[in-house]
Amino acid sequence: MVLGATPSPGAVGGINNRRFTFENEDMTLAEAISKAGGLDSSRSNPEDLFLFRFENPELLASLGVDVSNFHTPLIPTVYKVDFSAADGFFLSSKFNLRDKDVIFVAEAADADINKVLAIATNASLTGYYSTGAANNVRLLDK
Repeated sequence: MVLGATPSPGAVGGINNRRFTFENEDMTLAEAISKAGGLDSSRSNPEDLFLFRFENPELLASLGVDVSNFHTPLIPTVYKVDFSAADGFFLSSKFNLRDKDVIFVAEAADADINKVLAIATNASLTGYYSTGAANNVRLLDK
């Protein structure tokens, strides 16, 4: 499943949370992001892409994570990938997904400001065009 700032098909700036099936046994994080439509360039923060999964304690311990406080067969784990750096792209093309993984693309800090500005711009342009159109209407008498 992919949540967050990914573009909706056919919609500009829409929010699209997608659930999709694996088409192959070895789908990578990069392929999943691509299948979800990529990152929305006007809303996403490419530095903050997160993958949520339940991980085996032995694997985490082998990576140097202290798992002593967890007494369950699986540990909730969050991986962070930075798509603003080249190594994030390379890592994502080698990172295989598993069933039940959840990908979250965070919104940029200024995404809400951009939304407000877009609304204000559209409102002012509508007023401008309405006023401008009224000024340009003339009755032809000849």
